[in-house]
Amino acid sequence: MRFALGVALLSIATFAAADQSVYSTKFDNGWQNWSWAKTGLTGKTIAVKSGAWQAVYLHHDKQKGSSYSAITFNIKGDTWAGKKVQVLATIDGKVPKGYFYVITLSKGWEKVSVPTSKLGIANGTFDGFWIQAQDEERYSLSGIALKSK
Repeated sequence: MRFALGVALLSIATFAAADQSVYSTKFDNGWQNWSWAKTGLTGKTIAVKSGAWQAVYLHHDKQKGSSYSAITFNIKGDTWAGKKVQVLATIDGKVPKGYFYVITLSKGWEKVSVPTSKLGIANGTFDGFWIQAQDEERYSLSGIALKSK
């Protein structure tokens, strides 16, 4: 009996500690594309063409932000170096205070890790996140995931 309980607890701990893929070659684990920027899914990459303040919005049923330390992804700017995009989380479809800016690069891919604490979701629940351009921008995303604690 103790052995079975120990195995069950170990299984739960292992499951809770796993990273969660958001987009690999498709939307994974119940994630959906609710973007209002134009997106094209091309294998491992999401190609984005956005106007000012348009966003890639990735939505999921409510889950614990406290299970994850960061949102990670690869990003490549397709027009100008130094253009800014911001990453914002959503709680019940609304953005809490707290955001993080990343610089997109036109030459090559950049690996980005946005701490959940910078998005206001480290201690509560959330149901999605935005990657939003401040200006008209073309960029590409790949390898989007939630990094477990």
